Amino acid sequence: MESKGKGKREREMAEKNDQLKEIQMLEGHTSKVWSVAWNPASGTDGKPAILASCGADKTVRIWKQNPDTSSFVCVTTIEGGGTRTGRSCSWSPDGDMLAITSYDGSFSIWKMIEDDFEQSCILQEKDDEEVVSVSWNPHWDLATCSGNCVRIWSPSSESEGYESLPALEEHTEDVEMVQWHPNQNNLFSCGCDSTIKVWQGSLEDDQFKFKCAQTLGADLTIKVWGRSWPDDDYVTWKNIHSLRGYHEFPIYSVHWSSEGIIASGAADGAICLFVENQEGSQERGGAMKLLLRKEKAHEADVNSGQLDPKSQDKSEPMLEMPLAKKRMDVMNLRERQDEMMQYLFPKKEARKVEVTAVQWSPKGSRLLASSSDNGTIKIWEFTPRQ
Repeated sequence: MESKGKGKREREMAEKNDQLKEIQMLEGHTSKVWSVAWNPASGTDGKPAILASCGADKTVRIWKQNPDTSSFVCVTTIEGGGTRTGRSCSWSPDGDMLAITSYDGSFSIWKMIEDDFEQSCILQEKDDEEVVSVSWNPHWDLATCSGNCVRIWSPSSESEGYESLPALEEHTEDVEMVQWHPNQNNLFSCGCDSTIKVWQGSLEDDQFKFKCAQTLGADLTIKVWGRSWPDDDYVTWKNIHSLRGYHEFPIYSVHWSSEGIIASGAADGAICLFVENQEGSQERGGAMKLLLRKEKAHEADVNSGQLDPKSQDKSEPMLEMPLAKKRMDVMNLRERQDEMMQYLFPKKEARKVEVTAVQWSPKGSRLLASSSDNGTIKIWEFTPRQ
């Protein structure tokens, strides 16, 4: 209770100090948007910023910033990356390739040619086992996860495709995310078994192999981990700070900006920003403080629950009203009474729209992209108040 009260006081103070201004809302996906990814080679040296979004409508949309108006426009829609819903996307280190995962057990790699994309290869993990996350490291290795397995794929020396290293199966339940360290050969995986696994690679018997170097505990808090270097060959990680009481429901996404600002998005529909507290503890890493909390970040203007996501752009109600089409007996009318009342007299309050992903622009422009389960993407700009 103390942490929740403290978090509430911090939120009230933070709202007076900093701003997270909505720059633009991007619409086009017809259902839930699972992830967003900034192109690492864009947004600098005169190159317009490029953002990829992966949706449950089986499409990946490419958004490019207009240099004259600074607004983002969808320039390409990638379809056919899988036979089922796409879940995650990740850019190659040079920004020329895009990897897309799918619920059909495959992931594909696409080459960007100006504003268009050409499929380079498609790789299969397991039939009918969803590939939920993909991540590219600076050495062009790919990491994916499906079921309780983590796989690392290296560029093939004999073809333009990729070869899979032996599966890593330390997790006891499904793995939900994989993410490479930005400049070290460390891979992190997060599973439904409430653990974070740290994988480190080494050369053994002329083969490069990955082993689980450490298992970190996870829960519904945001945890900040710091590195330490013991006497052995492996880097270990320890929990520096835990951020509790800032989100009311499960946290779906956390991302660290180049300026050290942590953004989080959760099922409560809020986006939170945190930064290291320079006046905090003297322990390495210090304490983190809340910069701001953006409530109802993606809340729709329509009465949620009244429209079918598949027909949002058709202005068609989710509930059919078949009274004029067929005869309904008294029991059937009673069973449909709640639905009919909701349709005729919709609630005034919109439901909480979940924030499914957050990601900072890699070039320090203080642009933040977020996605949601109502099919929208938002571009935000963080402005610290003087």
